[in-house]
Amino acid sequence: MKKLIVYSLALLVFSCVEPKNPYTSLAPGIWRATLNLSKEPRLSLKDEVERYEKEKNRPMHDLENELPFLFEVKYENQKPTIEIINDTERIRVEDIFLGRNRTTAEDTVFIDFPVFDSQIRAIYREGIIQGDWVVRSKLNYSIPFTAHFGKDQRFDVMQETPVVNLTGIWECNFDLDSKNPYKAIGEFTQIGKKLTGTFRTETGDYRYLDGIVTGNKFYMSTFDGSHAFLFFGKIMGDSLLGTFKSGIHSVEIWEGMRNSNASLKPAASLTKATGKKVEFSFLNQEKKLKSMADYPADIKILQIMGTWCPNCYDETKFITSYLKNHPDQNIQVVALACERYRDTAKALKAINTYKTKMNIPYDILLASTTTNMMETNKQIPFLDTIISYPTMVILNKNDQVEYVHTGIDGPATSKYKEFVSDFESMITNILNKKL
Repeated sequence: MKKLIVYSLALLVFSCVEPKNPYTSLAPGIWRATLNLSKEPRLSLKDEVERYEKEKNRPMHDLENELPFLFEVKYENQKPTIEIINDTERIRVEDIFLGRNRTTAEDTVFIDFPVFDSQIRAIYREGIIQGDWVVRSKLNYSIPFTAHFGKDQRFDVMQETPVVNLTGIWECNFDLDSKNPYKAIGEFTQIGKKLTGTFRTETGDYRYLDGIVTGNKFYMSTFDGSHAFLFFGKIMGDSLLGTFKSGIHSVEIWEGMRNSNASLKPAASLTKATGKKVEFSFLNQEKKLKSMADYPADIKILQIMGTWCPNCYDETKFITSYLKNHPDQNIQVVALACERYRDTAKALKAINTYKTKMNIPYDILLASTTTNMMETNKQIPFLDTIISYPTMVILNKNDQVEYVHTGIDGPATSKYKEFVSDFESMITNILNKKL
C-alpha cells in the first residue's frame, strides 16, 4: 500500500493517471533503447512515430552520441518485469508502473532502479517509449531516453567486414587530454562482428561492455541503472584510438596498444594504513549510532563504498554471498557509505533502500554525505589516501589493519576468480594466525 501511494505521488509530475491493462501497452519481447548524449534537440514522440512508421528503423547517424542497450519485457502474473542486457549479464528490474495521463491521454511508464536511486520516466505509443533517465542523487541530472520495440541490434550501424580481430589484452591510457591520465587494460573477445569485454583500471572496472566491430571502427556500451558508458574506437594496426563518454558530462580520449603482458599496480599497494587507531562513530541505516565497539568479531571487514557505485554493487554481492556460504566463520562486515546526498535523511533513506533491496545482512553506516575522497579521508583517518570506491579494509580481532584492497576486479573481468581466491586466502590466514 505504501509503495502504491509513493508511485501515485510521483505520477503527479505527469498529472493524474489511471491504471490500464499492461498487455495492451508495454509489449513483451526485446526492445532497443538509447540514451541521447547529444545536446541537440530530439524529435517529439509524435514525429518519431511518424518517422519510424515510414523508415522502420532508427536513423543511422550521430553514433558517438547515442548510447544503446537492449532490454526484454516479460510478464509474470500480468505484472511487467524488465531485464537489461549487457553481454552475459541480465539485470532484473521489477519496480515498473504503467498508467495513463488523463490530461494528455498519453500512456505513461516509470521504470525504477531503487538500488541505484535512478528512474526512467517516459510515455509510450505504438511500440516506442520516449522520456528521460533521471538520477535522483545528482542535481538536475537527466538524459533523454528512447526505446523501440522489436529491435535486437544494439548498434544500428552500417556493417562492414572487420579489418582485424580485437580478441586479447590491450594496454590503454585514458583521459589523455587531461593533467592526470590513467592506465587501463582492455580485455576483449570478438566473435565475428560481435565485441564484448571490459576495461580494468586500478580503481575498478567498467563492467559488462557489449558492442560491434565494423571495418576499422568499433563501438561498445553498457547501461545498468547507474553506469551509462559509451566507447568508440578506431583500429590502426595494433593500436587503438577512441573516445569514452560517461553520461552527459564526461568525455575522455583514450589510446590502446596490443600487449598480452599489460599490468596494473597491485590492489594492495595503493592505499595504506596510517597507524592511527581504527575507530568511528556513524549512523546506520536505522539511524542508530554505531562504533567499532559494536563489532567484536575475530575479523572485521570495513567496506568503504557508495550505494550509487556499480563496482561497490559487485563487491557487495560477493561479500553477501561469501558470508552466506561461510556461516561458521566469526566475521563481521561494516559498510561505510559515502553518499551523494548532502541531506542526511535522504542519504540514510538511500542506504536503507540499498540494504533492503540487496538483502544485505550487515550494517551500512553513513560515513560521509559527499563522494569527494579528500573529505572521505577526514572521516576515515586510519587510511592514508582513499582513491577508489570500493576500498576494502580487513582487520584482525585487535582492530589492527591486516589488508587494504583498492577497487575490485569484478565478475566482468578475467581477474575476478583471482580476486575471490586472494580474499579467501587472506581470511583463512588471519583466522589461523596466533595473536
